[in-house]
Amino acid sequence: MNGYIYCLTNSTIPGLVKIGKTSRQPELRAAEISGSTGVPKPFKIEWSRKVRNMDKAEADLHAVLAEKRLSKRREFFRCTPKQAFNATKSLQSFTGAKNVRPNSPVLQNKRRRRYDRGLGFALSAVTVGTFGAAILFDLAPGTIATTIATTGLALSVIFQGVNLRPKV
Repeated sequence: MNGYIYCLTNSTIPGLVKIGKTSRQPELRAAEISGSTGVPKPFKIEWSRKVRNMDKAEADLHAVLAEKRLSKRREFFRCTPKQAFNATKSLQSFTGAKNVRPNSPVLQNKRRRRYDRGLGFALSAVTVGTFGAAILFDLAPGTIATTIATTGLALSVIFQGVNLRPKV
């Protein structure tokens, strides 16, 4: 199956590269991996190559770098991105592979989980509801509580309007 082989680095994990495969854009995969709460900083794509058979290409590259592999159950290797890239040059499964430049540097650094947008909307609804209820049920207009609630409601609507815009 056509796909991509990618090499990622993370500044919080010096000396290691992550070499994996994906059938989607490498930027999406990097953003997905970077979204984990166990990763302090986002991964950076060092290089990616489009190949005809991503399963074979990944297996071949992992085999060539086996001595540098940190764990059999993980795709981390103790080498530089350049060493990993140079290893692809001698592999038949990378013949005709095309180097791919990242399409969107914004995606690389984006650390959003699928449920973040829904969570933000839910928090907005609760905040607006709380401030709105405080204004509605406060029987003494002009009090400090009403003023604070009105200000909070206005700020919530303004800031959540900014946060709910589509992200690119």
